[in-house]
Amino acid sequence: MYLNILNIGNKFSHIKCSTFLINCSRFLSLNKVNESSTDPINDYFGLDKVADDVYKTRRIRTRISANIAYGGQIFTNAISAAEETVKSEMFPHSCHSYFIKMANDLSPIYFHVEKIRDGNSFATRFVKAMQNNDIVATAQVSFHKIESTPFTHQESMPVVSEPESLSNTVDYGESIISLIESGKKIIESKYINKLLHVLVSDRRHLFETRPVDPEQHFCLKKYNPPLKHFIWVKSLFPLGNNQKFHRAMINYISDSSLAPSGYLGHLSNGFIPSMVVSLDHNIYIHYDKLNAEDWMLYETYSTVANNSRVMTHGKFWSRDGILLASTVQECLVREYLKSKK
Repeated sequence: MYLNILNIGNKFSHIKCSTFLINCSRFLSLNKVNESSTDPINDYFGLDKVADDVYKTRRIRTRISANIAYGGQIFTNAISAAEETVKSEMFPHSCHSYFIKMANDLSPIYFHVEKIRDGNSFATRFVKAMQNNDIVATAQVSFHKIESTPFTHQESMPVVSEPESLSNTVDYGESIISLIESGKKIIESKYINKLLHVLVSDRRHLFETRPVDPEQHFCLKKYNPPLKHFIWVKSLFPLGNNQKFHRAMINYISDSSLAPSGYLGHLSNGFIPSMVVSLDHNIYIHYDKLNAEDWMLYETYSTVANNSRVMTHGKFWSRDGILLASTVQECLVREYLKSKK
């Protein structure tokens, strides 16, 4: 999924670094979010009903690789489709999904919702995401009716810098590229690759990202894996009072930085991936009222990596220290192998 950008420096290693970066700057300028719509939230999070319990996408967000659909949107749309089939007092508290086949933006994705159970307190839905008659993802979504709780507890939020004191990824990345072009900063080509990858990716998102440690986020120096990754995130667009859109934004963001938290430390030490693919994705939403227009801290980390699979975990924190949601994902990470001469 990330091969084109992560290996771009290897393909053009013979080009002078300054020329390479100037060309990359031109490339970056062509990869900004291009919104022909005045309502991107409805375009990417909204669905059209085509039959009973069947919904389809309006627009599909792609990743860096040409035409490859962003898995976070498929995940989000699957939950939204399921949400259309339950009573209004029910809200999604967990979703377990599998990414089965890569989808693209060349044709709509259809979400077929199966009603597994409707109880007094809980409802369960099974969703098949289909494109061109192929299943590209599945999701099992559980809904819960709001009820009083006998007790509450949670762990403490990590102490990190506030978002106002940090730069967003686009501004920081562009400033680093300017320093490299002017000769004021020297960075190894393998770090430039990651810098460009993250910068292009973040330009295309519907949310703003401010990393607590930008050098770690952009892989500008060596780190020992495993590591914890902290970013502040919030929607770039108004979400209004519709809680479905606030949940959708968090679901959408949740897939963005889990995989990198599993391989960033290795990447900074010379590892070059040829493939990074999310195998599954799971979220647990702990509160029914969310505000994705305000800054949230997304903490991600990996607990184990073996057999080309990486296990990652995430936590969404509100600014006042409330643990809003938890995520789990397993990713496939394969190595780029140079051909023997």
